[in-house]
Amino acid sequence: MKNYTKYILKDIKVLLPKLLAITLIVILGVGFTLGLFTAAPNMRYSVERFYKDTNVADAIIQGMPFEEDLLNELKGNELIDDVFAYYSFDEDVEFRNGNHLAQINIIDFKKDININKLTLIEGRFPNPDAEDIEVVIERKQPFLIDVPMNYETTFLDKKVKVVGVVHSPWYFAFVE
Repeated sequence: MKNYTKYILKDIKVLLPKLLAITLIVILGVGFTLGLFTAAPNMRYSVERFYKDTNVADAIIQGMPFEEDLLNELKGNELIDDVFAYYSFDEDVEFRNGNHLAQINIIDFKKDININKLTLIEGRFPNPDAEDIEVVIERKQPFLIDVPMNYETTFLDKKVKVVGVVHSPWYFAFVE
């Protein structure tokens, strides 16, 4: 019986590091799984808060230009809080001796915009009464990262000047 006890103690002494390693692996796995389970609600809360702060549109209807009558009809619907019309197109923009394809969204800054609110990061919003075309750029578009404030260029034979930098809800996946 004495030899058996010695054998058991010797075996435990040899296998203890393996037991501790397995226990540590299980603890790490459980901790990682719990972290994943708690991340989803936090992300959901953050996205909901972002949607509320910027009043992101629930639906974007694209297609032919809408007539003012149709926009007023949509505004009159009790299920719709607000309607906002804008124009969007893709165009080559010349910058640093190269053309880059950019999505251009034309927003009427004369109207009070309640949907897809732009968050001003630097500079100011465009003055709708300015003689030149004033623009704000979405900083997260890849080639626009190096565009400086007050950069001037021509577009469709008109002078265009960058007056601000914004974060747009249209690019919410890139928000820091």
